[in-house]
Amino acid sequence: MRVHDRRWLLHKFLHLGTGLLGLTLLGGCIYEKAEPVCVDGPSAKLLPVDLEQPIIYGGDEYLIRWVAFCVDFVRVEFSRNKGIDWTVLGEKIPAKEGEFFWQVPQIYSELAFFRLIDVATNQVLSMTETAQRIIPKVTVLLKDHPELETVGGLLLIELPSFGKVSIIRTGASTFKILNLNCTHLGCPLNTDDQGQNWYCNCHGSMFSKLGCVVNGPAQRPLPVFEHQFNNGEKVLIIYNIQNEPTTC
Repeated sequence: MRVHDRRWLLHKFLHLGTGLLGLTLLGGCIYEKAEPVCVDGPSAKLLPVDLEQPIIYGGDEYLIRWVAFCVDFVRVEFSRNKGIDWTVLGEKIPAKEGEFFWQVPQIYSELAFFRLIDVATNQVLSMTETAQRIIPKVTVLLKDHPELETVGGLLLIELPSFGKVSIIRTGASTFKILNLNCTHLGCPLNTDDQGQNWYCNCHGSMFSKLGCVVNGPAQRPLPVFEHQFNNGEKVLIIYNIQNEPTTC
């Protein structure tokens, strides 16, 4: 927890000072005869994101945590565009639970924010301070695609949030995953009968099986998707993060 977050928590516990004889102080509220009297009013703080997980991946279960005082129920909301639009993730969550698990959809965002709303007053209690990144992620099981069981195998597949991609097994535990949109103006690519080249029917560009430019007007090779391969479980995880290939 960062320094200013610790100070905020300390303030919520100690801000009443001394001299409140016969009263119990807890989290910014005075309890007298078991009835809370909130001095500062409802307040909450979203806890900092896990720095070991700077990217949120589609398909994962993501934990949102907070601390709240003098609040009964909160609503958790999410924005993928820096607060222009908000989507409700969880409605009327008991504030004392302090956490909410979100099943992350397969979306892409560089400007994701979360906020907490007091259900009783519709007041914004807290919002994440910095934008977070959400990246779509899909899992491909090799047992479902025998084309990829041998080196040199090729699979054409339509993936949610990715579009049409080519997965090529280049080694015992290595793959190359291509974005099959032409780097000239983005037209979809087709392949010849042998699957050795990719053609653009819009303007005539041609790429090799591994995505290198053979004929223009395209000048850049096809982007490749980042991925991980679990050789023991034969599972290929593909991330919607695209890089320029290094083999052309």
